[in-house]
Amino acid sequence: MELRIWNFKFETLVRFANIISLFNFPFSNSQFQILMIVVRNIFRLKFGKAKDAIAIWKEMAEANKKAGRPVPRILTDVTGTAYTLVLEFSYENLAGFEAEMANIPNNPDYRRLYESFIPLAETSYREILREV
Repeated sequence: MELRIWNFKFETLVRFANIISLFNFPFSNSQFQILMIVVRNIFRLKFGKAKDAIAIWKEMAEANKKAGRPVPRILTDVTGTAYTLVLEFSYENLAGFEAEMANIPNNPDYRRLYESFIPLAETSYREILREV
């Protein structure tokens, strides 16, 4: 018995999928979603300040959601360096990230909340990754 899907032999579909994969087609193999840029802002917080920092970032995330701006995933350490807070954002491309960064100085709520966050952090750095 021959397996047919949409009037094609299954073998033909497999060959087609293999050919498409050779061209780095801009979709994830597992979920067929558009590839993204992931930005992680990683903060090392002062001892005992995680609860306050998380509350500030949750407030910022809610303000972003209301304004239709990207909302971060807020992650904290389980193992490794203690008092680590990670904010993870996804953008379609670097241009989207750059546009968002350009809008930050124009947002008085963000500036107010960020100024209250600064005393809680010791250091920070940023990772920009490409989803594959």
